[in-house]
Amino acid sequence: MKKKQLLISLLFATGMSSVAMASPIFNGNAAVPGLEASGMQLLYEFNVTARNPAYFGNTPVPYTVNNLTSILSNYSRVGYYVEVTSGPQKGQFVYVSMDAFDSNPAKLAVPHNVNNPVARKQVVANANIYSNNSNIVKGKGISTVSLEMWPSDYGTTTTSAIPGGSSSMFDYNDSGFTAKKGHGSFQIHNYGATQTLFGWNDWGGNSPGAASEFGIGNASLLGRQHNDWTFSDLGQAGLIQIVVGTPNAVPEPASLGLFGLGLAAVGLMRRRKHA
Repeated sequence: MKKKQLLISLLFATGMSSVAMASPIFNGNAAVPGLEASGMQLLYEFNVTARNPAYFGNTPVPYTVNNLTSILSNYSRVGYYVEVTSGPQKGQFVYVSMDAFDSNPAKLAVPHNVNNPVARKQVVANANIYSNNSNIVKGKGISTVSLEMWPSDYGTTTTSAIPGGSSSMFDYNDSGFTAKKGHGSFQIHNYGATQTLFGWNDWGGNSPGAASEFGIGNASLLGRQHNDWTFSDLGQAGLIQIVVGTPNAVPEPASLGLFGLGLAAVGLMRRRKHA
């Protein structure tokens, strides 16, 4: 009986250790190298619907995972995993990680005119890009990745914040954005390759129920007018995960403690066996 109890304790301890150390990120996609997951934690996960959900005012973004209260504030990397789950690009994904650009993890969420009034247009450093979209330029240490994230309307006029861009097409260098409610933009680009990595727009309050403006790569390759998926109305659905952490970080103390408990149980079982 005691031996059985020890075995149960061992299985429980080692099992709990595995759960605590596991990272449910990248939606289980093995095509993203394991080193990208090392030391990273899932901060937010949410579903992109095929229709505009009108996230503004008193309607928040309904995250399926929100680990804001458990995220450490000293992370050094931020990553975005995007996967299309329905539509012409079904099964395509892109993951881009970069040096941390904001020390407040709450501000990494989807911009919202009430809950997260962030209007962000900036270049980020040391980006790594992975994708199964054959048109996306992959690589590590890329210095030409930029963010366009805000809850408002926006225009095609270019700014000096990003080199290049079109003043007649919505792409990686748009302007006129604020933290007020509107069309909404949640985009990451590689302006050095004149590419949109992913875009999700029209989740704000302008046209509830319209087909989603969501996809990977340049939308013009699917016959759309604007590369960043603005007004694309393709109606694709998908999944977005936001992760943060410090690569190659050591396991959390709780995980080490549980693992140690499992090793102690193994040692006790061996001593009893030889007694």
